[in-house]
Amino acid sequence: MTKIEKYFRYQDILEERKVALASFHMKGDANKWIMWIEEEFTQSGMEMTWEDFRAEFWKRFRASEKTTGHEAF
Repeated sequence: MTKIEKYFRYQDILEERKVALASFHMKGDANKWIMWIEEEFTQSGMEMTWEDFRAEFWKRFRASEKTTGHEAF
């Protein structure tokens, strides 16, 4: 996750664009996961913030034996 946050800082990405930009670059299981979690937030009437995204991402991928988190992008 550090690499993407460095990119956001370097490119001066607005907070409200971070989730959409990160989601766009996800692939495989991570892409399926983000589609599911975004739907969960939408159905709850909530908009996912970058902090929400980070928390949910690490809950899902930190414990995974297959990925370090960076591989999800």
